[in-house]
Amino acid sequence: MLYSLSISNYALINILDIEFSEGLTIITGETGAGKSIILGALSLVLGQKADAAVLRDPAANAVVEACFRIPGNENGIEQLFAGEQVDYSDELIVRRVIYPNGKSRSFVNDQPVNLAFLKSLGTTLIDIHSQHENLLLADTDYPVRVADAFAGQSPLADEYRRKHAEVISLTGQVRALRIACDQAKNNTDYLSFQYQELQAAKLSAGEQEELEQELSLLEHAAEIRQSLFQLSSILEEGEYPVLTGIKEAARLSALVAAQHPGFAHVGDRMEQVRIELRDLARECGLSLQQVRDDPARMAVVS
Repeated sequence: MLYSLSISNYALINILDIEFSEGLTIITGETGAGKSIILGALSLVLGQKADAAVLRDPAANAVVEACFRIPGNENGIEQLFAGEQVDYSDELIVRRVIYPNGKSRSFVNDQPVNLAFLKSLGTTLIDIHSQHENLLLADTDYPVRVADAFAGQSPLADEYRRKHAEVISLTGQVRALRIACDQAKNNTDYLSFQYQELQAAKLSAGEQEELEQELSLLEHAAEIRQSLFQLSSILEEGEYPVLTGIKEAARLSALVAAQHPGFAHVGDRMEQVRIELRDLARECGLSLQQVRDDPARMAVVS
């Protein structure tokens, strides 16, 4: 039975909480009081279509939550949960959230469910009758349940539904295991192929690391050559080359040291810097000559 209904930001309703007791409950009111709005909100948790037009505040979510107590395995509802692999409890909290973009999400006991499951669940929980409408007669499962009850076979039918749900669940598990086995086989084949490739390559110790370094050098050859060219230009070319400047600085330091013996160590250090920079410039030049774009070699190494 439905024992509580909470509605927020739906149509004319800001926040509304209703508690239902056992037996007959009658909601009365004049035209326009909102009786049909309450039924509309209840229909949402039963899987009816929703859109953003129902939002009282277009910038906020609408939330409808209904709480049910289920006496035993009524209408085979436990089998419905088992078939969809949703946790079952004899107290159900069904919640529907409608977002400002018109989309919605459904939850049963805080577990996300799809709309198809919510519709199936709704038909077993509540039957809403309106003028010229009788949902139970349109439900193909309902006459079967009536016939089972009339023949006194409801327990047997419930057991069949339970076993059928178990078969569906086990079938899904078998399918998942087969997929996992296929994936494992594919991974094994791929790893075996890689192993055979490595065996055929007959790499010596450390050769793989060397090939990886060479491949990295080939892949970034253009970028490396550009950087080396810029380094060479900074050191030896351009409007103000570093080597020219440091050479002049060393010459001036030597002149100062000739007249000021205490400055001699500065001149020595300046000369060391000049020699070091000259060597660095040569290394940049040699590296620039050695680094080449070689697509053919890259294809072999990779």
